[in-house]
Amino acid sequence: MPETPKSPRRIADDHVVRVAALDPATSTRLGLHPEDDRQPDLSPDGFEALAEVARQTLTALDTTALVDDPAELDCARLLRERLTAELAVHEAGDHYRQLRNVNSPLHKVRGVFTMMPTDTAEQWAAVAGRLRNVPGALHGYRATLAEGIGRGLLSAPRQARAAIAQLDAWTGRAGGGTSWFTGFVADGPAALRPELDAAAERATAATAAFRDWLADTYLPAADGTPDAVGREHYLRCARSPRKQVRATWPLLKEAMPSRPRRPRWCAAVGAPESRCERQAHHETHVPGLVTLADGPVVDGEGGRADPDAGHVHARRCGTEVQQRIGEHHELPSGVAVGRGCGGTFG
Repeated sequence: MPETPKSPRRIADDHVVRVAALDPATSTRLGLHPEDDRQPDLSPDGFEALAEVARQTLTALDTTALVDDPAELDCARLLRERLTAELAVHEAGDHYRQLRNVNSPLHKVRGVFTMMPTDTAEQWAAVAGRLRNVPGALHGYRATLAEGIGRGLLSAPRQARAAIAQLDAWTGRAGGGTSWFTGFVADGPAALRPELDAAAERATAATAAFRDWLADTYLPAADGTPDAVGREHYLRCARSPRKQVRATWPLLKEAMPSRPRRPRWCAAVGAPESRCERQAHHETHVPGLVTLADGPVVDGEGGRADPDAGHVHARRCGTEVQQRIGEHHELPSGVAVGRGCGGTFG
């Protein structure tokens, strides 16, 4: 007997589970599996594995049963749009040159620690384990960037120098002090002090070695790479889940409530309220800006999404910026590039 096709929301739920299983940073951000001490797989194989999940989810959407439920249709449309945007970036090989001063795979390696719970000895033990896995994550990231060198897909020297300067600060080289990792575990329990200190030292050494590889190998190879990304790359990234084009802060601040509410999913997964507030979805819309909501965004013109209509939420960018970037790809006056245009799954 053939299996009954899944609904779009069920497909979306399954996608979240599969992504969280592959990417421990996503899992940690959602408050899942607090005992997990893995680091993300930043090797070419790791990026390809996530892309394959996206392809399989799109295939599942192609075979889903036709429904009359508007919420299901909106969920399917949004999920398809986000995953095709994600795959466009991957298939262009942009992950081979993801080296920059913010929101890169490098920052994911360190940032995942700031999302981990640290209330119990068991949770600190997971921190120690994840610190010990920093070398493996950076080794995979180095392999991806090295593949980019071989393919002629490199980030600009300015971005490489910025990353090197950041790593000097992380390791304590810049100011002659302790590393960020050592400082992070300073408040750990005394019983785990030797383990935490050793793990922090291991993470620091790996970070320093990666910094030296960037300076000695990547930066010379990137010489001559232009700062400008080009029209196609810009438009692709502006649409992708990791970028967001937003309006000036005064306009956005005026449209936002003074205190964001806590999204429902935060309570459901037991995530810390402070983190949820930082990721809160404001029920506002400014014409031409970004619409944020608890559920799928039902249109790009400010339509409100049903808070209970599925578990996929996204930030949608308008097309005005893309239409006005001009021949030299300059943003309109008062518009800045920030984090996360698109899919955050929760």
